[in-house]
Amino acid sequence: MASRVGVDLVPLGRGQVGGGLQQPGPERNGLGVRARRVVDVQIEVDLLTRVSVRPIGRDMVGCELHADHPPLVGVEDAVKRVVGEHLPVEHARPEGALRREVRRVEHDDVPHDVHPRSITGSRIALGEVAPTLKRHRETLWLVGWLTGDDLRQFAIDGYIVVPGVVPEALLGPADAEIDELIDEVPPDEGDCGPGQSAWFSPRSRLPRCEEVLRRSPALETAEDLVDPDTLDFAFDHIQVAITVPPWPHVPGGPHIDGHAPGQDPPASFTLLAGVLLTDQDDQQSGNLWVWPGSHLDHQRLFHERGTKVLHQTGGHSTLLDPPASLRSPIAITGRRGDLVLSHFLLGHNKGGNTAAQVRRTIYYRMAVPGHPDRWEQTFLDAWTEYSSVRRALGGPSGRA
Repeated sequence: MASRVGVDLVPLGRGQVGGGLQQPGPERNGLGVRARRVVDVQIEVDLLTRVSVRPIGRDMVGCELHADHPPLVGVEDAVKRVVGEHLPVEHARPEGALRREVRRVEHDDVPHDVHPRSITGSRIALGEVAPTLKRHRETLWLVGWLTGDDLRQFAIDGYIVVPGVVPEALLGPADAEIDELIDEVPPDEGDCGPGQSAWFSPRSRLPRCEEVLRRSPALETAEDLVDPDTLDFAFDHIQVAITVPPWPHVPGGPHIDGHAPGQDPPASFTLLAGVLLTDQDDQQSGNLWVWPGSHLDHQRLFHERGTKVLHQTGGHSTLLDPPASLRSPIAITGRRGDLVLSHFLLGHNKGGNTAAQVRRTIYYRMAVPGHPDRWEQTFLDAWTEYSSVRRALGGPSGRA
C-alpha cells in the first residue's frame, strides 16, 4: 500500500531538517534549512509490515517514519548528495519508510542556532549513525553533530574530542593504505625507530585516508565549529603520524604550526583534525599533548608582541624571552575512530609511547575559504573563522 502525505518541514540546525505529518494531500512542500530553502520536495510513504530502510540514491535518502517524532534528514549545501551509496540499516522498524527527493535549492534568509543533541539510552557513536542512517529504539534528536556545550568547551580549551566518529569500515582500508606507505616511502620526519615518525603525503597518494574524513561524519563535525563557513584542505597533504615504543618522552613545551624557517607569512590554517587509528587510553601511548587555553594565550601574545613574534623560535612561545605563561599540558586520550579537533593557535606537541603497540593518527590541516587573505586577523581574534563558537559565547554571527 502506498500513500501520499503532507509534511511540515521546519528549519532546525545546519544541514538538518525535521518533518511532522499533516493531513493527506497532493501538494509539494518547501523546507527551510540553514541559509537556504529547499523546494520542490516529493514525499512518499510506503506502509509495509516489514521495511528494510536504506538510502536509495543520489539526492534521496531513506529513513524511518515514526508518528511521535519527526525524522531528521541531512541536506548538503548544493544538494550534491545526501548519501553516497546503498548501505544496510540495522534496527529498522516496520512503521514505514519515508522517501524524500530534493530537486533544487534556492537562497533564503532563515536564521538558525545550534540545537542540543540528546540521546536517551546508551551512547550511539556518530560513525554508526551517519553512514547507515540507523535509528535505534531510543529517541535520537541530532541537529548538527556538536552541542552548544561542545562549542563552549572548545572555546575554553581550544580543542575537543568527539568519540566514535569514524566506523571500522573506513578505518580498516586506511590502515592497509598506511601499511603500504610505511613499506614504500621513507618518512619526512623520524626514521621509523623508537619515537615519532611522520609522512606528509599528497592526498592523491592516500585516497582511503581522505575517505576517513569525507565519508564519515568527521568533516561535517568539524564544520559545526565554523558554520556557516565550510572547511577544506589548507595544503595538498595528509599527515600520517606513528610513535614506535619504547619512547618514554614527555614534551617540555608546545609549538604552533607554520613557523619553520622561510615560512613568512606563517603557513597557518583554521583547524587541525585528527583521527585516532589506535587506542590511546594512557598518557604514554603516543598521545598528542596540548596546552589547554593556549589558543587565547597566543592571541594575547600576538596583540602584545606582534603576529610574527614566533618566527624567531620556530613557533615555540615558551622559548621566547620572556616566555609565554601557559596552563599545564595534558595528553589527549581516546580510542580508535575518535576525532580530535584543535584550534590552529592551540599549543601542542608529541608525547611518548611506552605502550605495547605502535601509535597511529591521521591529521588533516583544514581551512575556511579565503584564510590566506586573513591569516593575521585570525592571529589577533581566535574566533574570526569560528562563527558557531562566537555565537555559542553570546557574540554576533559572522566575522568581526
